[in-house]
Amino acid sequence: MLASARAADGFDARGDARSRTYCYRVLQRRERSVFERGRALWWPHRLDRDALHACAALLPGTHDFTAFTPTQTEPVRFARDVMAAR
Repeated sequence: MLASARAADGFDARGDARSRTYCYRVLQRRERSVFERGRALWWPHRLDRDALHACAALLPGTHDFTAFTPTQTEPVRFARDVMAAR
């Protein structure tokens, strides 16, 4: 079952989020797609799926993302919990 409700006044979708989900897409084919331009990485080469799965297996856990954050950013806590990667 899905449901929705009006957010409280002052709610900030970015700042008040408890978690986020990211999806990075790779389009592995010889020709570019006009429909996926800007939405997926076009990769016209052979894809090493075993290597991708091995890299994804290393991601879950707590990591410090300070290096990916602008210097004048609030809050100052940059450790994040990666729950899953596949």
